[in-house]
Amino acid sequence: MAWAIIGALVKSEVLPPKNIIASDIAVERLELAEKEFGVTTTQDNAQVFAKSNAVVLAVKPQFLPEVLENLAASPEFPGEGRKLIISIAAGVGCAKMEDILYTGLDEDAKSRLPIVRVMPNTPALVGQGMAGMAANAYTAEEDRLTAQTIMDAAGKALWFDEKDINGVTALSGSGPAYVFYLAEAMVRGGVEAGLPEDKALAMAIQTIKGAALLMEETGEAPGLLRKKVTSKGGTTAAALTVFHENKVLEAIVKGMLAAKKRGEELG
Repeated sequence: MAWAIIGALVKSEVLPPKNIIASDIAVERLELAEKEFGVTTTQDNAQVFAKSNAVVLAVKPQFLPEVLENLAASPEFPGEGRKLIISIAAGVGCAKMEDILYTGLDEDAKSRLPIVRVMPNTPALVGQGMAGMAANAYTAEEDRLTAQTIMDAAGKALWFDEKDINGVTALSGSGPAYVFYLAEAMVRGGVEAGLPEDKALAMAIQTIKGAALLMEETGEAPGLLRKKVTSKGGTTAAALTVFHENKVLEAIVKGMLAAKKRGEELG
């Protein structure tokens, strides 16, 4: 995800490459980032913190505590200026990050270290991501604008109360997998209907893309658009009747609620 965000910031010209510094334990990854985007790189997270106004923590959840602890123990921490911390580690709430970063800090230092939690999704890799964001109590309007600008570069982003982030995860965070699952079913159905697999895949992709664009541009509810394209006694109605009989819609909703519950368990 870090790669997607850096690429989006550079491509959209939100930030010039010289203003971006990336850190990773893998030297080859850093060399590739320098070559691909022209950004500055380092293996020292503390250096990134010291030189940045906004720090994006794009690490796996199990590694985030260690990264935060190392930052908090560095000589550069907490610094004199304002530092916005943006975490995209799934399942790690603002309170957990505060427990590590704010220990031993006075109110003034805490107020200069706002935290924003982000739940992105994989279409950010192609600049079409959807992110949900939540801010802690020390986050000012200027910090929200910074986080919004960064995440909008890779698609779109909306603000939520942190209590709703697991719902965001269930919808947009895991959502691409649901769409891929639908595409998988459409391709299989096309093949069983006698179509070549490559053409079935191309048709499924364009159909999903076109339907999404139609929803966006018309602003009409999905249910209304579905009814408009469904003629009584027609082919679409025949398919939807089978879906209704097998409670496909209900199964999707149950799956999303299971994802939300799992997010709560992990958090």
